[in-house]
Amino acid sequence: MFDKIKRLKCMNVLFMILIAIIIVITLTLVLWPNLLSIGTSGGQMSATRLSSVDYKVYGRVQGVFFRKFTRQKARELGVVGWVQNHRDGTVIGTVQGLTPIVHQMKQWLLSEGSPYGSIDRCVFTNEMAITDMEFKTFDIR
Repeated sequence: MFDKIKRLKCMNVLFMILIAIIIVITLTLVLWPNLLSIGTSGGQMSATRLSSVDYKVYGRVQGVFFRKFTRQKARELGVVGWVQNHRDGTVIGTVQGLTPIVHQMKQWLLSEGSPYGSIDRCVFTNEMAITDMEFKTFDIR
């Protein structure tokens, strides 16, 4: 009886390992081509796929958790850079990442921001294609 239970447990463990291996192989086959097509060329990111832009947001953007919500959105989208309050009452920063995602972040900065504040306008400067990102995360300064 105990031998039968041990055999069943062993089979159960082997079955779980087999399922895990199948999942890893499936994910590798599905995700690997997508990861390779993100813009790699000779092991480096293509300059046309990465963008950087500086921004300045005007309106009621200080004291309304604007920086917190900006960092949250940036991390959700997967862009890097920074955000900080400026002495003139605006919020300034830099966003870097894949060009379409940077565009999404720009749209968010133009229209959404903090639910407790209001955006009058957002000015984007120094928008350019880049080959490497200058930042590793998105931070509040």
